[in-house]
Amino acid sequence: MKGVDDQAVRVDNIVDTFRPQEQPPFDKKQFVAYIKKYIKLLLAKLEGEKQEEFKKTIEGATKYLLFKIRDLQFFVGKIMGDDSTLVFDYYKEVVLVQYSYTSPMG
Repeated sequence: MKGVDDQAVRVDNIVDTFRPQEQPPFDKKQFVAYIKKYIKLLLAKLEGEKQEEFKKTIEGATKYLLFKIRDLQFFVGKIMGDDSTLVFDYYKEVVLVQYSYTSPMG
């Protein structure tokens, strides 16, 4: 492509900006245990309509993440508590697309 630097380094904007620490990958059993605990903590912080909307969408989101579990990178912030934000990073080099999923708490 004209005007594109061949030596440019690709970076993950979230990782580059916030400097979270990469975590070892979860297996499915570990991830399910983590997400169940996290959902319980998050539901306690939501009220009314927000809680109901979350309940409607979290199962599908969890299934999607489980389907992609082997392709995800996991990052946590400086505070590694049970209620801290976990970033799920999915980068597909073949199509040069990157998705980062962050939890709404953090």
